[in-house]
Amino acid sequence: MCVVIVPWGRGGVELPQSPAQAAAPGNANSSRRAPAGAGEAPARGPVSGEGHEPEDGDEEEDVMSVANAFEFTPAEPGDGDYIEIERGGGDTSDILHGGDWWRHLVPTTFVPVWDVTGRALRGEPAPGWTDTMSTFAVAPAPVSETDPETWSVMDGASRRLRRSKRWPAIREKLLRRATQERMEATGTMEHERARYVQEVQSVGAAVPLLTERAHLMAAAFEDWHDVDFLVRGAACGIGWPSRPMEVDEPFHVPNYVGDEHMEAMEREIEKELLEARIFPADDRLPWGVSALGMVEKLRNGKVKYRPVWDYSRPCDVGVNARIELEKDKFSSVKDAYALLRPGYWMVKVDLDSAYRSVGMASQFWPAQRFEFGGVRYMDARAPFGNRALPGIFMRYTRAIVAWMQAQGIPCVGYLDDFFMVAATREEAEEMMMLLVELVSFLGFKVNSAKCEGPEQLMEFLGVELSTSGGVCTAAISKDRVDFVVRTAREVRQQARRKPVRRRQLESLWGLLAFCSQVVWGLSLYTRRGFSLLAASGTRGAVRVTPPVLEDLDTIEDVIRRYNGRKVVLFREDVKEDFFATDSSGTKGMGGLMDERFFLHSWDDVRRMIQKPWFPFRKGVPESEHINYLELFAVWWAVVLWGRHVQGRTVVIRIDNQCALRQVAKWWGPPEYLPLLKQLFLTCVRYDIRLRPVYITTKDNKLADLLSRMQLRQFHMEHRGMWWWCEWAQSR
Repeated sequence: MCVVIVPWGRGGVELPQSPAQAAAPGNANSSRRAPAGAGEAPARGPVSGEGHEPEDGDEEEDVMSVANAFEFTPAEPGDGDYIEIERGGGDTSDILHGGDWWRHLVPTTFVPVWDVTGRALRGEPAPGWTDTMSTFAVAPAPVSETDPETWSVMDGASRRLRRSKRWPAIREKLLRRATQERMEATGTMEHERARYVQEVQSVGAAVPLLTERAHLMAAAFEDWHDVDFLVRGAACGIGWPSRPMEVDEPFHVPNYVGDEHMEAMEREIEKELLEARIFPADDRLPWGVSALGMVEKLRNGKVKYRPVWDYSRPCDVGVNARIELEKDKFSSVKDAYALLRPGYWMVKVDLDSAYRSVGMASQFWPAQRFEFGGVRYMDARAPFGNRALPGIFMRYTRAIVAWMQAQGIPCVGYLDDFFMVAATREEAEEMMMLLVELVSFLGFKVNSAKCEGPEQLMEFLGVELSTSGGVCTAAISKDRVDFVVRTAREVRQQARRKPVRRRQLESLWGLLAFCSQVVWGLSLYTRRGFSLLAASGTRGAVRVTPPVLEDLDTIEDVIRRYNGRKVVLFREDVKEDFFATDSSGTKGMGGLMDERFFLHSWDDVRRMIQKPWFPFRKGVPESEHINYLELFAVWWAVVLWGRHVQGRTVVIRIDNQCALRQVAKWWGPPEYLPLLKQLFLTCVRYDIRLRPVYITTKDNKLADLLSRMQLRQFHMEHRGMWWWCEWAQSR
């Protein structure tokens, strides 16, 4: 065995090159720092000569061949003790089986040890390398096969990556099944893939790695019901269903990139050209030219901007206007709630530029034209902004999730984000690395900077999930709460002086709707805002009404006080004894809890001091509806018996579906909101969680008798029920 050990200090060190490589054109001795996470396309060809098999006497030559494929440059001042590894002359694609090469910062006092024997050069990975991961791992010296910690690596984001123990055996099985015949069994012929590759290369674009590995996808998902679509999209590019439209003349939508975002957009276009994902277009305009824009994205408490291709304009004939979509249900953070268990460990895997990993079928390229800097381009990859692509990409995500679940791993996926949980830290880390190996094997790139875990506090899809402290909770991060509160204040201050831009209101209420997933009761204070937007039609500016301003005044207190209290799993004390309510449209209302009960006629309620949420209010006919009366009975029962069930989760039985949904979601028509808010505040006062369940009218006989003022018959039925319960318990 022959190894190369290169000592390293603050000044950095550069490996020597052979004379042939030193004279070769394009040899990158001058290192270029790329943005974090940026990669370079792998070169093709053998490592040391065409078809050269190393012999015993060739080890020294092979060492230099591999060593010359890299160059080392010192990190910039202030970066700490890191080395930046960049691709130089030569080719080492065989070592990583064709996987992408990525620059990494490795914190160690020595450049890692590489096994560069003939075994590695023939295609077997050397210790410390990952063969299919988008981010390759280098083992710090000294390497010990008995100490797994020596196999971990830290990149620029301080992420530790380790080889999956289960993957090598799985990979061998997949490679044996990954044949041309298996791909063609899905309906995609090899000559079709070759034609698509030729089309991509003819315009100077880069062939997607998914296209090159379509046969691997056919092997991995051979039993999945959607495998035909997945393989076809990977091999020949994806498309979207559209209806034909005729226009008088091609459209040209101007970009809406502000001066403050122009530099970021220029960097993005330069990156896309460098990656060969876009290419200059000719002057033909079969459809038109779409716009470029910037969208805000909150991450780690900071607002970042992401370029998007705006295919929503023109509204009548644009790309999105032509797309025909069926309804689709996506996964959400609520699916992650179901996986949580107290004390479990969570991991998250994020794909890098997931959409841009997928090629577009060549017939859709003309529809993806845009202009920047006086130059027109066409896009050969799946872009941000096309409304069909989330549903299309979710089909790949579902297949990956199903594959992981088939391995016995609880997994949730939403587009390019994957979430898993395990009972131990070691199991969670193995899950994460197995998923990293799989998606990299298929041709996706992993964003190691955004991969997290194993942890017991983690943010997934914008929600902080926690499994520590014997209870599982979900909350909005403090930075996001501050951002939402600050935005609400700005809108409130502006609304008192003049109308507010519609886009600004839609953005705020979208944020509030997102936060209402985990902020208990917040949805009660967003209903009137959504009604205002719906009533305003398509006006560009909206005058905010006093009721909506009142809700905005309350939202800050609600979001800070009740954040994280909506989703609390495994609340220990649950009252499952009989607790039911009922209302009669003409007689009254009633309810019972254990041996307690109440009944009131509507005439009695009318004689009480009227509150703004009481039924039968003048000018509010909705308050006389049976759905409203059923909800009022629930509020009355909680007010009456709240102190007896304080700090508990209460199962309440309701025979009205409308009232049940309103209590479960804290959401209802505007006329119901005052009553729902009072019910919510009463639950907060006594620290009660209501768990409404449906009960048929026949089974809800006792509460029904009370609502009809049939007290005598209720006593007879009630006494009989309790006698039967005591007899059943004694048996």
